[in-house]
Amino acid sequence: MTERKTPAGHGHAEVEIKQSRFIADVWPVEKEEEVWQHLERIRSEHRKASHHVFAFRLTEDDNLQRFSDDGEPGGTAGRPVMEVIRQEEVHQVLVVVTRYFGGTLLGSGGLIRAYSQAAREGIKTVGILVHRLMVPCQISVPYEFSGKAEYFLSGEPCFISNTQYTEEVTYLAHVPVENLEATQMALREMTGGQAQFFTKSPVFLPVKC
Repeated sequence: MTERKTPAGHGHAEVEIKQSRFIADVWPVEKEEEVWQHLERIRSEHRKASHHVFAFRLTEDDNLQRFSDDGEPGGTAGRPVMEVIRQEEVHQVLVVVTRYFGGTLLGSGGLIRAYSQAAREGIKTVGILVHRLMVPCQISVPYEFSGKAEYFLSGEPCFISNTQYTEEVTYLAHVPVENLEATQMALREMTGGQAQFFTKSPVFLPVKC
């Protein structure tokens, strides 16, 4: 996986279906402890609500994820919220859908649609931050090649965070992991093999909303 989507912040949305209110809250979360803190806060704010359905997904391989129907019929609440998270391909996310029962039973199909709609509206409201897997690089080139190197790097899907001028010109840059080999080959070719690379382990960095 070279890209990862996370919530851009805290989002809030509400839908009403047959007098029942479904209030969705969405947060970016990195640790499971944050999940329980947010859930406790929501339960405290909405003490009179009938249900606090939630789903969270923390890791790319889905080893840390969970959902709860919180008293709704099995498979009609937490699972649909989780399915929306998967469909939207969002990670490091918690979605809590609080329901105030309006007096009319919705049936299994109605509940699934209601919780799915609320979750989708919540994620839509908060927006998505896209992270790309980037390799931190220290790239050194002789002065006579610095203009070409900088022009090349500025045109690639990477970014230069700092430039140092010593005996050579050294760029501190982040290069997409899938572009690393091609970037190294191109710079070595344009510098007659004099470009030097020092790389660190890839990291996910936000690139756009």
